[in-house]
Amino acid sequence: TALRGALDRVSESRVRELTNEEFPWLRVLERAFQNDPFQVPAMRKDVLRALRIDWSKEKARPPETEPNALLDYLAELGIVSFRSDNRIDVGDLYLKGLHLRRKGGVARPKSARH
Repeated sequence: TALRGALDRVSESRVRELTNEEFPWLRVLERAFQNDPFQVPAMRKDVLRALRIDWSKEKARPPETEPNALLDYLAELGIVSFRSDNRIDVGDLYLKGLHLRRKGGVARPKSARH
């Protein structure tokens, strides 16, 4: 839908803005999520697996690089949140920009699938 497309563009723009202005290490996180994708809400173990990044080769690093600590830091930034059932969610504002997808939703009409 037009709304979904607009939200996707805003998400990509927001992540690009944060990467360029405040958090250049988000670029590494984007690659990690692209290489080890998961759908949100996700099990903690799946997110932690994707956060196992070799930061030693990177110029830009987050203040926390250990996966559990990095996950907590992402929650402090408001990028992820913890659900009551212990799954991890990513806000729509960051979802597409981090190359992630949300489980469920409304199925696309058959005419829009081609």
